[in-house]
Amino acid sequence: MSKFRQSRPDPHPPLEAPMLASEQAANLVPMTAEEFARLKRQKILRWGIPGVVVAIALGVFLYRFTLPVDAQNSYIAAQKLFDSGKYPDALSAVERATRDRTQRVRALQLRAAIYQSLHRTEEALTDIGRVIELQPKEPGNYRDRAQLNLDAGHVEKALADYTKLIEIENGSADYNGRGLCYVKLNQPQRAIEDFTRALEHSQSVESHLQRGLAYASIGDHKKAIEDFDAAMELAPSSSAIYRARANSLIQLGDRKAAEKDRDKAMSIEKPQQPIIEQVTVPKR
Repeated sequence: MSKFRQSRPDPHPPLEAPMLASEQAANLVPMTAEEFARLKRQKILRWGIPGVVVAIALGVFLYRFTLPVDAQNSYIAAQKLFDSGKYPDALSAVERATRDRTQRVRALQLRAAIYQSLHRTEEALTDIGRVIELQPKEPGNYRDRAQLNLDAGHVEKALADYTKLIEIENGSADYNGRGLCYVKLNQPQRAIEDFTRALEHSQSVESHLQRGLAYASIGDHKKAIEDFDAAMELAPSSSAIYRARANSLIQLGDRKAAEKDRDKAMSIEKPQQPIIEQVTVPKR
């Protein structure tokens, strides 16, 4: 055994004397109100900004994934209400769909139709105008606006829309529509030119009838009757054609034929009498 004993750590070391309150106070660093406010702002910036970013990201996520679904459902509901004739309710339902870009075009078209049914033509024109801004090459939009403009009495604007339609697709209905505008503007010769172009594309009752009326308005009743005859072959039960031909026949001095046409028109316009079936009551 070593003659030196190893020293062992004292299992019960002496406790240090507690720091006096005066000594603790001496170690505290005083903080001004400005420094306290700055520290508070730093904490807010440290934890507040990430929270705001997360909230915004969550909001965008919910907007992008829930709005299209809600907008589509709103459009479907509005369409059903419109089809059932509940126009004010349909107008309220379609509003949400107009705010979603995936549904906006058809929602605006539907809202325009609703406005038209409510006789709010100017608001319908505004919506169709927005649709044209979104789809400037779609011919149906110009056709819808042209018809609305005619209904509102904006003939010059309707004429411009039909001219644009002719530039886009050059169809028979476009020339016929513009011809009607020229009739309303008291320009029968230009109307005749457009109705003729329409008939070059396809034969139609409307184009023959309208061109015949335009010929009659400038006193060319022979050509008018030729058009009325052609229209009658396509629509033999139209009372309007018989009445138009009767007027031209009177101008040509053929009153007998005119009376015949008028009688025919009246017989077509006469309401049909309902057929009442005879029911035999069994004897008791």
